[in-house]
Amino acid sequence: MYKRQDRGQAGAINKGFSSATGELFAWINSDDYYLPAALMQLVKCISANNADFVYGDVFQQKGHGVPYPWRNGDKFDLTTSLTSLHIPIPQQGAMWKKTLWDSVGGLNSKWHCVLDRDFFVRSALRHTFCYKPGSVAVSRIHSAAKSSAQAAKWIDELPKMYKEFYLRKDLPSSIKKTRRKNMYAVWQRCADISRRCGKSSLRFLFFALITSPVFFLQDEMTYLKHCFLSARKKRR
Repeated sequence: MYKRQDRGQAGAINKGFSSATGELFAWINSDDYYLPAALMQLVKCISANNADFVYGDVFQQKGHGVPYPWRNGDKFDLTTSLTSLHIPIPQQGAMWKKTLWDSVGGLNSKWHCVLDRDFFVRSALRHTFCYKPGSVAVSRIHSAAKSSAQAAKWIDELPKMYKEFYLRKDLPSSIKKTRRKNMYAVWQRCADISRRCGKSSLRFLFFALITSPVFFLQDEMTYLKHCFLSARKKRR
């Protein structure tokens, strides 16, 4: 065990991998664990598919062994992910080559909540991803987990992360074209997180509106249609 003061989780992971000598990397948090033979399955998959990055599904537990919905992976397409904000990669079930890690520069230590999201997005720009169906790890969900207890932190990090990504000089034109739709989705996600935290979402809805009035109007029309149909159904 190696213990010292670092720059948070990302800094600790970067420090650990800086001393690693293997060809394949993966990390698992103290809340989680791998299933038997999972690592060998991922190794075989990354070799058989000549991929740089491979990932499987994750079984989630809430509290003391209480079943929770599976965190299933899916095929990853960067353009689709940027416009929907959906990242179909369970971090606990992921493995990648050292060459990928070195080429993207590891994790960005400024991030606390979006560190794995940022890493996946940057990695997908130049590297091959492969999804292997089947559970390879278990993730424990509890009140002390970072993703649950500090959800509001996303409001600060998510817009900054994607703004920084779109400032890159090496983005293909197809990726650059997704910026407006991406930022609209980011502001809507922040509004949703803010509401769930019991805070006002008006500021983020305003940002969404000025980012894309067209997308905003389409969403509002869809919402009003849903409300109308729901009300009519109740009257029957």
